[in-house]
Amino acid sequence: MYTTLGKIGGLEPPEHWRKEEILIKQVIGPSIPLGTFTCVKSHKTVKAIWDMLKKTYKEKTRVLLANLMRHFRNTQCGENDNVHTHFKHLANLKEQLTHCHG
Repeated sequence: MYTTLGKIGGLEPPEHWRKEEILIKQVIGPSIPLGTFTCVKSHKTVKAIWDMLKKTYKEKTRVLLANLMRHFRNTQCGENDNVHTHFKHLANLKEQLTHCHG
């Protein structure tokens, strides 16, 4: 469908596509951490960059989820701790787990 639209903004579809790829790369670059940017900067297409970002953050989410689960399971209310504060902390962890697991 994209190629059947004819000229867009005075550009043929392949030219317009290349222009859009460059623009999107310029938006992605500054919006991700430098370490992540280093991993994706060599990819030629936005799709390849996006696929690598999904893979990277999916793995980071798994690690975060595992750490949160471990913390949740190991959290105990000490003998002299405030039970209300402890339950607020557990509720906060539950909320984080819900957002991570999604």
